[in-house]
Amino acid sequence: MNDGHGSTRQLVQSDGTTITDSFSYDAYGVMLGGNPTSSPATSLLYAGEQFDVDAQMYYLRARYYNPSNGLFNRVDPFSGNNVDPQSLHKYLYAHGNPVNGIDPSGGSLLGIAVHITGLFVVGLIITYAIGRIAVGLHDIFYTIRGRCGTCGENISEKFRNLIVRINEDAPSTEEERSERCGRIKNIVGGWVVGWDIGDLFEKRVKGWTGSCRHTATLDDNCYSQGAINYYLWGRIARFCDFGLARAKSYVTIWKMFRGAELDVYEQTIAFTKAGYYGTTDFSSGEVTRFSFKNCEANNNPTSESLWRFHWGDVSPWPWDWDWFD
Repeated sequence: MNDGHGSTRQLVQSDGTTITDSFSYDAYGVMLGGNPTSSPATSLLYAGEQFDVDAQMYYLRARYYNPSNGLFNRVDPFSGNNVDPQSLHKYLYAHGNPVNGIDPSGGSLLGIAVHITGLFVVGLIITYAIGRIAVGLHDIFYTIRGRCGTCGENISEKFRNLIVRINEDAPSTEEERSERCGRIKNIVGGWVVGWDIGDLFEKRVKGWTGSCRHTATLDDNCYSQGAINYYLWGRIARFCDFGLARAKSYVTIWKMFRGAELDVYEQTIAFTKAGYYGTTDFSSGEVTRFSFKNCEANNNPTSESLWRFHWGDVSPWPWDWDWFD
């Protein structure tokens, strides 16, 4: 059983009622009463991370973290951002704020609670409110009328080819995964920059008509191009040991503040999960539950490559795919 921080608090037997072990931690992860000196019943303890009994530190992929002093054992592979001074510290865990943040990659703060001050928070609240009003009006409209028209061009063959190449390019060693996954960061430490399927992110697939705007046909079903794009996000989350729950939480936060339509949000979550589990059949299963039912499938194959990043000026690539345009 885990708390809101992801830390293991209790172990229970298969009957779900008998507690066999309990764990408590201070803010930085030191177990109250002392860290275990022999292998506990589970090694996944503080923040759900693996505790090394011999080293008395947590394995966080890029580096080991010592909860006794709140520092990592080696220099941060991420150079940091000048607009975020705390990120410039080369050894500090979670920007010195472990109550509101974790660092599952060993190189990037993942905020549990985001501290924002001044006018920015006011702007954020206003943006969120406008977005939610827009979503509400959109949902009412499409509940009454429903999307209708022709879906965008068919991407089935090229999308499957892309999945094959993605899987072939998965990190093959722990060192490679640590180095490559550590580069997928944005200015506030989230795993966001440099991963999109450019032609879907930029909604380049054509052929849609009516209210089926910015869609694409996949296995005779119609989906938002932006939602399909998140298949790659789910796949990278799996490669990088990011965890499905955290991957979905980023999707929720991003889509919520952008005021995404409810049906598109549901598709986005479904494609994130499909990517995480490596699903290749889009003719049945959970993804199809959220397809646009009144958008007619398009049999014309798309001319877009689907193999191009939208972040064209970012170097070096987080994923060195030589077939991207």
